[in-house]
Amino acid sequence: MPPTLDPNRSPLSAGPGSNAGPKRPHRAARGSGPDLSHLHPDTLRVGGVGVFAGDWAFTDGPDGTRRIPVGFVGVLTGRRNGLAVFTVNRAVADAIIDDQQRLRDATAAQLAAEGLTPDQVRVPVDETYAPIWFDGEDIVVDQRSASGDPDAVWRDSPDPDGRYEIGWGWAWLAVDPADCDRIAGQIPPPGQRQEYVMLVHTPHLRVPHDRVTVTGLQQIATHNGVAFTAELALDGQYAGTIENDGNGGPTTYFGLNSSAFNWRHLHDYVQASRYRGQPVSEEFILNALVDEYDFGRQITDATKTGATLVRLLDEHGYTLDIQTARPAPATPAERAAIARQLTAQPARDPAGRMWQIWAGTAWQHLTIVPTAPTTATHADDPAAGLVVGRRYHLRYRSTTQRLDRGAVMVYLGADGDTLLFDARPAAGTQHLPRTWLLAAQAVPADTPPYLNKIER
Repeated sequence: MPPTLDPNRSPLSAGPGSNAGPKRPHRAARGSGPDLSHLHPDTLRVGGVGVFAGDWAFTDGPDGTRRIPVGFVGVLTGRRNGLAVFTVNRAVADAIIDDQQRLRDATAAQLAAEGLTPDQVRVPVDETYAPIWFDGEDIVVDQRSASGDPDAVWRDSPDPDGRYEIGWGWAWLAVDPADCDRIAGQIPPPGQRQEYVMLVHTPHLRVPHDRVTVTGLQQIATHNGVAFTAELALDGQYAGTIENDGNGGPTTYFGLNSSAFNWRHLHDYVQASRYRGQPVSEEFILNALVDEYDFGRQITDATKTGATLVRLLDEHGYTLDIQTARPAPATPAERAAIARQLTAQPARDPAGRMWQIWAGTAWQHLTIVPTAPTTATHADDPAAGLVVGRRYHLRYRSTTQRLDRGAVMVYLGADGDTLLFDARPAAGTQHLPRTWLLAAQAVPADTPPYLNKIER
């Protein structure tokens, strides 16, 4: 029997949502050093501080255990193909470059001892350990010898907070600090590991911590929309009320000055929050917190009946529609059947671009909303016609590349002047500066993905 789709009530607001990496090698017994168990990689989540190292860094100790000469303290921002991507401050970035140079020097010395001349040593060293250095404030990674690509020189600029994203397509892993002989970077004390958290139901929104939550919600339909009041709590204790009159007015927080979370605390909380890396408004945050509770409650109700939820997003990631899929799909074929039902009927909101399905712990892409094939060919901005959720053949060139590159990826949206694309399973999320894009042609959804191929 095919699954059925039931309409849920409209979302309250249109708000801007465990990857298992490779297994760790055997850990050496703990010594008499400080207890760093709060940084164990098994408990690390996005926004948390961890210790990272490349899979090439492990060495065999005299007792048969595997050790890491140096681990690097950073904040996990995501995983791509099971490998860690993290940010570090300038001091840790310097330590990463120094360690890479240590490996290069050791390899060069070994090859020289085998009789190779300095000119003969350079290429195999570059192929094994890519040169990395600072050029002003930018990290330069030269992978030309390793990749055989004459344009594979990458620049990593600091973000507004002065942090560098470390990934570069390399096999970085979150590691146990107990496996490291030395750790570069400042280790947070227990209880202060999480620098920020990502909200589950609001894509790309990060908040400073998960201590603030909505614990109750009451709604009343009005002729202009839905009025609501929501109870806001700090660490599970009531702190104030979020209200919206349902007549087009703002969403507002009311907390007493004596509250554990008053308007000053809310201001600080909002200032520390980011959507796609950009500051957000107080109302945006309040609506997102209400949505977290409301969506969570709907998911719980659906799960109790053996169902799950699907939701329609616009190009900015705003939730436009929610429906119940009953029963929850257990196989790819059942997911495909739900996708066919959704695309066979007109979307309730013409701004809808893609459907997602709740997969138990996170929202996953289900299908795109059918639209007429388009080609982004605007002379000044080839990205002007891109549609979120659609697959494109892209032609682009960076400022350091001499030849055009091609890729087939799914458009995820824009983060300022950066275009976001999904290249799975070939790679993870790709960040492409808008100025690099030369052309984009819509292609069928089953076109195999690839990226960074030279096109002539």
